[in-house]
Amino acid sequence: MKNEHSTKRKSAKLTSAANLEEKFDAGESVLDYFDTSQATRPNQHGGIRPGAGRKPQGHVRLQVYVSAPVREKAKKRAELENTSLSAIVEKALLRLGD
Repeated sequence: MKNEHSTKRKSAKLTSAANLEEKFDAGESVLDYFDTSQATRPNQHGGIRPGAGRKPQGHVRLQVYVSAPVREKAKKRAELENTSLSAIVEKALLRLGD
């Protein structure tokens, strides 16, 4: 009588690279052929080289709704100062604290 809760590891499935590629191209799952228990994604941002990609700017997202005339005024000011709309809004908010 076999123990149903055997601690022996299941034997790994074997296949060739060509067979694996054919199965993948046919849309079949090929994950059964790989051990994914230790799979990690250590660096999800910034490309393949260490330190590559966009650097953090220290900003956070803030969504604000304003009237159309206020938006146009802010856009014109940003164009005059050759800066972004975000920079104009940030300057205006910082002046409120003074």
